Amino acid sequence: RKTKFIVLILSILLLIVNNNKMLTNLKNEVYFFDLPTGDATLICKHNNLTNILIDTGDIDSDSLLTFLKNKGIKRLDAIIISHGDSDHIGMLKPICENFKVKTIFLSYYDKSSYEYVLKEKINVPIYYLKKGDEFKISDLKFKVLWPSKTSEKTNNNSLVIYAEIFLMKYLFTGDIEEIAEKAIVEQIHKLNVDVLKVAHHGSVTSSSITFLNNI
Repeated sequence: RKTKFIVLILSILLLIVNNNKMLTNLKNEVYFFDLPTGDATLICKHNNLTNILIDTGDIDSDSLLTFLKNKGIKRLDAIIISHGDSDHIGMLKPICENFKVKTIFLSYYDKSSYEYVLKEKINVPIYYLKKGDEFKISDLKFKVLWPSKTSEKTNNNSLVIYAEIFLMKYLFTGDIEEIAEKAIVEQIHKLNVDVLKVAHHGSVTSSSITFLNNI
C-alpha cells in the first residue's frame, strides 16, 4: 500500500509539472521560427513570467501552434503584428482561439492589419503603434522606430521595433524595404544592435549596406 501511495503521489506531481512546463523553465529564451511561410518570433521570460509573440506566420503554420502547446504555453501577454500581410498575421485568429491573449499591438499606419482583426472579429484589446511610441511588458522595453506615416507599399508600413530583452538589444524589422531603411538611418543615425531580425525574409529589396553599417 505504501509503495502504491508513493507511485500515485509521484504520478500526480509528474502530471502537474508536465501541464505547467513553463513554471519550471528557468531560462530566458528568444525563438526565431523557420515556418513554411512567413515570420514568427517568441520571447519567453523564465518561469512563465512573460510570453510575447511577434508575428504569427501564414495560415498554414500549424507547427507554430504545436510548438507553443508542447512548450507548455497557455498565455501570451502580447502579440505584436508587424503588418497585415498574410505571412505575418495569418495565424492570429487560431492563436487567439487556442491561447489566452492579453493584448495585440498593430501598426497604426497599416490598413490591412486593421481590416484583418475587424473581419475575423478578434476579441482582444488592441493598441496601435507608430514611430516614437515606447512601452514595457514586464521589464522588457520596446521602442517603435517606424512607421511615421502611411506608405503606398504595405511592406513599408511594417513596425520596426527596437527592444531591450534579457540584457541584449534586438531590432525587429518586419518587411521594410530600402526606402524605409534609409529614412530610419537619417532619423536615428548609429544604433547599437546585438541581434537583427533581417527585413522581408532576407529579400534583396532590404538589408541595404547603408542600413547594416548604421546598426
